[in-house]
Amino acid sequence: MRKILTPEEIEKYKQQLLNERNETEKLIKDITELQKKNGEKGATSPYSLHQADTAADTTLAERRAFYMDNEIKKLKEINYALKKIYDGDFGICEMCGKPIQTRRLDVIPYAHFCIECETKEEQKRHRRH
Repeated sequence: MRKILTPEEIEKYKQQLLNERNETEKLIKDITELQKKNGEKGATSPYSLHQADTAADTTLAERRAFYMDNEIKKLKEINYALKKIYDGDFGICEMCGKPIQTRRLDVIPYAHFCIECETKEEQKRHRRH
């Protein structure tokens, strides 16, 4: 079993999470600005659009909404992980209570579960679908 994270490791993950939060917030802002700009352009256009243009615009808007939704979920996960740092619970699997592997936290610093428990959860989700 891996040891609990050192204060230096926790600080490293905190900085990584803060950087990811800043990037995610910027991306959300950019998507929002783009949605607003495209919404205004479509509403004020004096020209009728071809159906294919309208369909392409709708597809792009749906894609941006999908990305926006994913980024908002990611932002919530990042904020939750930062709360866990401040509460002293960061790096502990929420299912088994064991430390989450650093190789997992290096990739997903907002992970809730260790690799073993995440695998079990994915298998459960796969069986339900």
